[in-house]
Amino acid sequence: MGVQSINHTGIVVADLEKMVAFYRDVLGLQVKQVLERREGPMHSKLVYLGMESGHWIEFTHRYDQPPRPGHLARDQEGATHLCFLVKDLDRFHREASAKGLAFVITPTVRQDEVRGTRKIAYGHDPEGNWLEFIEFLAPAPSGWRGDALDASRGRS
Repeated sequence: MGVQSINHTGIVVADLEKMVAFYRDVLGLQVKQVLERREGPMHSKLVYLGMESGHWIEFTHRYDQPPRPGHLARDQEGATHLCFLVKDLDRFHREASAKGLAFVITPTVRQDEVRGTRKIAYGHDPEGNWLEFIEFLAPAPSGWRGDALDASRGRS
């Protein structure tokens, strides 16, 4: 009994086509599934994006409700962000910037005992959601989420 894994993260969006195009064309995610639902007065469209395996992102657009303005500051209670692991953050930064990704923190090296040595950058998607990008420069300490990337690179 208990939770086995994380399946997807859902985000309600105002402009579904723009968001799907950004995550597909700029970040390289693949459209995995598209659903349109009509249940009584509710009318929504859901698009799931992801990589070959693992966690998906679900974008939901509600046709029956107008979007409400407002995003939370990055450090405000309730604020969220998506984090992506990349292999070459400097190259990714150049290529994604050329495709329109607005970075607010350019690639910067950080180090601490918990997460090890890594390069990070932050940006926004077209609707202002925070995005974090991490490249681990050395194997992540045991127990940190970078372990999976280290294993895929043949590090231990």
